[in-house]
Amino acid sequence: MSDRITPPRLLLRLEAEIASARSPLEADCKRAERAAYLARVGGSMEAQTVVRELQKKYGVSPNARVSSWLHLVLGLVGHFSDMDPAARDRVLRAHALSTAADLVPLRALSSAWVAHMDYQQANMSSTVDRASESLRLATDDDHSARSRASLVVAQAYHFAGRLDIALLWYERAHNHASAEGDEATLSALMHNMAWLRAQQLRVQGWMQSESARDDGYALLGAESVGNFDLMIGSTSLSALVPVLRAQIHAARGQYDKALALYEVNLNQAVRDGMGRLHADLTADQAWCRVNLGQTKESREDAIAAEALIDANGHFDDRAMAHGRLAQVFSALGEVDRAAHHKDAALEAFVGHEALKAEILRLLSESTETRPT
Repeated sequence: MSDRITPPRLLLRLEAEIASARSPLEADCKRAERAAYLARVGGSMEAQTVVRELQKKYGVSPNARVSSWLHLVLGLVGHFSDMDPAARDRVLRAHALSTAADLVPLRALSSAWVAHMDYQQANMSSTVDRASESLRLATDDDHSARSRASLVVAQAYHFAGRLDIALLWYERAHNHASAEGDEATLSALMHNMAWLRAQQLRVQGWMQSESARDDGYALLGAESVGNFDLMIGSTSLSALVPVLRAQIHAARGQYDKALALYEVNLNQAVRDGMGRLHADLTADQAWCRVNLGQTKESREDAIAAEALIDANGHFDDRAMAHGRLAQVFSALGEVDRAAHHKDAALEAFVGHEALKAEILRLLSESTETRPT
């Protein structure tokens, strides 16, 4: 955080509110809120230090508001360190405590974060339910909850192919995050728009069995995300942007650039919590190698990718991995293996399209998330 010229507005405001707090309890809640922001931008060590200090202070006489915040902070530490699946349980505890104590703003915020984590796991029914709860409970000036819930809804519409509606929700998320001075959420917004644009570009590539053509916005978006994160001092999940750039380069036929990024960042991305994409990324790396004449290494990557495919994994992850492997084995002259992966990719893609339709149905049935 020290390399940027001006600290984030949200941190400056929270630090001022800690200094001017009317009571120790109010100051401690603001300290926890500050720790939650730090957890989102790679400051997990400092965030955990704050948690330990407050746990010790309130160990004898627990306070529901403080406890809710601490569970939320620990959930965010786990999620933004390595996308730990157990992070959701922490946030659910924050939600349960805030609900029991009638702490409506904290309940709205924790609902938004559960929705975020459910979206990451493609649990779309719960995603819509939790986002709807957050939007229903949050006041107009409850910017933290509304920015996160709006971003989740935007992602869901974007993923489902309704960019026209998604843009309206992205704008709402942007407006609330800007009002809050929450640059971490602005970064998340940029990340998700860039990621979804890149995946659409990649689908074009493997379905056409050739490098995709684009207008340059996918790569520009990825570069912008990296520059923005550098500006705000965010180091959380640091391998995501290089891997995103690698995927875009591969889709555009820039295999040397893509492979260089994969060789440095793929394993770290998996350690950072992108394990569900391991097969897809390894297959993409194999595609780069076969196009660069590295036949032996390409086949080794392809065999490894085959073993990594989760038959029960996300439809889009499976579609991308099988689609890339179809291309790789075709290039290697293994016709039967290529045909198998092409059929599997098309089957997964049918499931992917069904999921998109289901997402639109769920969003349209909720008063809070339906198109307006």
